[in-house]
Amino acid sequence: LNDESRGGFFMHSLYAVSEQGLPLGLLEAKIVMRTDEEFRSASKRKVTPIEEKESFRWVEGYRKTSELARSVPECEVFSISDREGDIFEVFAAWQEIQHEGGAEWIIRANQDRVLTSGSDKEKTMLFSEMKSAPLLGEIEFAIPAHQGMKKVKGYWQMCSRSARTVRQSVRAMKVTPCVPYRKGRKLKEVSFWAVLAEEIDPPAGETPIRWLLLTSKEITTFEDAKRIQMMKGQALIHAIMIDSVIAWRILYLTHLGRQCPDIPCGSVFEEAEWKSACAVVKRSKSAGEPTL
Repeated sequence: LNDESRGGFFMHSLYAVSEQGLPLGLLEAKIVMRTDEEFRSASKRKVTPIEEKESFRWVEGYRKTSELARSVPECEVFSISDREGDIFEVFAAWQEIQHEGGAEWIIRANQDRVLTSGSDKEKTMLFSEMKSAPLLGEIEFAIPAHQGMKKVKGYWQMCSRSARTVRQSVRAMKVTPCVPYRKGRKLKEVSFWAVLAEEIDPPAGETPIRWLLLTSKEITTFEDAKRIQMMKGQALIHAIMIDSVIAWRILYLTHLGRQCPDIPCGSVFEEAEWKSACAVVKRSKSAGEPTL
């Protein structure tokens, strides 16, 4: 997918889980396909409308999650994304529908945005400003050793991380980023909250474990900040991997069922699988082997 000699597509999924990490299902999946003509078009990105970019899926994803939030007003719904979702248009979409009711959001920060602050609109930078944000408390957790490739200043390097108990300071404050220029469209100013969790006294020579999260949810207490940290992330990753295989298998069987519906179902199912399914659906254990 990252080379002209390869073909394929991206699947961008809205995967639903409870706050306790229970997988609830797939809300939506969007397929993004790249053509040969689009592959070398990076220079046009800044002048291309957001609606024509691949990144627009993050805005669509937030809007879809907000539709869900309005359909279950008794629940608190969050749209959660990694650094690729750090797009001002997502903030703008939230601002536009606040009066209608919509989803809250949590986004891992990627852009070191210019902030406006004070009565004279003095400009500061997000990452540096967060270091002086009010301290809410400290969290502690264990991490395993890890070794892998990491992009450092535009180049891939082999990096290693030692197994250790990490202690992080947690800070939070409300921020207002400068509104970016968009050709043909004027965006409005948006304010939201930022939470910084940064490792205290990391081992010599190692990069501190550091997360900066942006959120629409008001963060004024240590409990608020801890709640949006999502410490059960690894369990969620495991669940997504398992469900992705299941989803692929279902699509594979659906395709076979359309292309060769008359083959015996035993070609792809174990005998115990198709017999138990027949016993439930047909209320009979003596039914013969059905077609796929």
